[in-house]
Amino acid sequence: MKCSIVKLRRIVIKILLIDTPSTMASRKDVPRISVPYGPLYLASSLRRSGFLPVIYDSKISDVRAIHAWKSVHYCGDSLDQISARIGIEMPDFIAITNILSKDTGIALEIARRAKAVCPKTVVAIGGSHATASPEDILACPEVDIAAIGEGEQTIVELAQRIEAGETFRDVKGIAFRNDIGAIVVNPQRIPANELPPFPDYSLVDLERYFQITAQGFGARPFVIGKRTLSVFSSRGCPFRCFFCGAHAIVGRKFRTYPADIVLQHIRDMVERYGIDSVDFEDDNVSGDRRRFEAIVDGLADFHPRLAWATPNGARADTLTDRALLQKMKASGLQYLTMGVESGDQQFLSKTIKKALDLGVVVELAKLFRQVGIPLNAFFIVGFPDETLEQINNTLSFAHMLHRRHAVYPFISFAIPLKGTDMYRICVDKGYLTDAITPELLTHSASYKGRGLILTRDFTPEQVSVLLRKFNRDVFIDELKNMAFNPVLALTRVRSILRSLPRAWRYFFS
Repeated sequence: MKCSIVKLRRIVIKILLIDTPSTMASRKDVPRISVPYGPLYLASSLRRSGFLPVIYDSKISDVRAIHAWKSVHYCGDSLDQISARIGIEMPDFIAITNILSKDTGIALEIARRAKAVCPKTVVAIGGSHATASPEDILACPEVDIAAIGEGEQTIVELAQRIEAGETFRDVKGIAFRNDIGAIVVNPQRIPANELPPFPDYSLVDLERYFQITAQGFGARPFVIGKRTLSVFSSRGCPFRCFFCGAHAIVGRKFRTYPADIVLQHIRDMVERYGIDSVDFEDDNVSGDRRRFEAIVDGLADFHPRLAWATPNGARADTLTDRALLQKMKASGLQYLTMGVESGDQQFLSKTIKKALDLGVVVELAKLFRQVGIPLNAFFIVGFPDETLEQINNTLSFAHMLHRRHAVYPFISFAIPLKGTDMYRICVDKGYLTDAITPELLTHSASYKGRGLILTRDFTPEQVSVLLRKFNRDVFIDELKNMAFNPVLALTRVRSILRSLPRAWRYFFS
């Protein structure tokens, strides 16, 4: 990809992009730190328009510095230190990226502190919760703007209006309070057909993120390289799973970067930053079979080979070709994760509204094992209107895939997020155990969390008991598989040995 020369305008306003700290349920939880891709895309768009934004990721100063706030914890700079940094920058415009709903509370606290330090600054918050419920964001008087949907175009237009001293109230894709305090939600910006250029990584200290990952604090527990970056090669999801709210931000239209642009971007990252692995974080990385195969073919030409994986999940019914799987393995694929969600076909199709044949999932599991590619699967239990029998069907299906085909299962509680059909069903039928707060979401999503849905058919405690038994059974199966499969045992031992230095540094450094 050719580098374009950016003509910088006369610096009139200072822009600070803040990545929200990630909240944890316990001081003992391991912080998970990733490159701030959201702020990077925003900053790159601003740079191309002549602005000079600063990205501030408070998490990376010291990942072992754990602070308490309300009932949750976070790492890195304390809130007082964050306030001090804002005071040093004295920005005219602050944009806070709040990707996960569970972190909304601390994002709002940062907004309060920002206004206390810089009363005249314009404060905006964007992300999934701002998109799903801008009213929640604007209930905080210190927030001026809730950004809705994709933000690359919106933030440039906002910066231009603020710089010119003009009103931003007619900018698409935002919500704000009018002169009498009423919340106004402008028309949402239609996602552009052409995706924005890949971000400029020189705007952050990548070496610091590589160092944090090497210490065991990377965003993904399965680290496939020492210098890993993520690639978002597409946006949009045409499917209608009732628990997912991604379409509210990126739309339902499947939009992609051409294969040659993706491959050139990866080459640039190899040459400039020495990466040795890539995580494809798309929701539908294989949605366009021809494009995906072209990417795989291109990765096969990399020398030395570049490791890659799909930790965010891929659709099983797009990968049932043995020849393609063999090419994927030869090109450096380390593992693949598929989203299955439920092991009960009727519930999967009619309630979750996921058009996926479980028979295809079984066939794919067989193929992956025959080709020799590790395969993981995502499942969710405790949905509204799900019965205990259907929950047990999901656990039995996941257990069968693990026992027969070595598919490692990741099972989580159904978490009702605002903006999803699942949340609306829970509210309408009175299924929520408590009023949903960001801090409650943090505790529910933790390793020892519990479900937030209570129906006539199950309680969160019943589901927790079933999950604990399931996890014990999977652990026992893992031991049996290693006893009878020397290759698998060797792979597991190597993985443990690779993790030991990170574990040692985490617990004893």
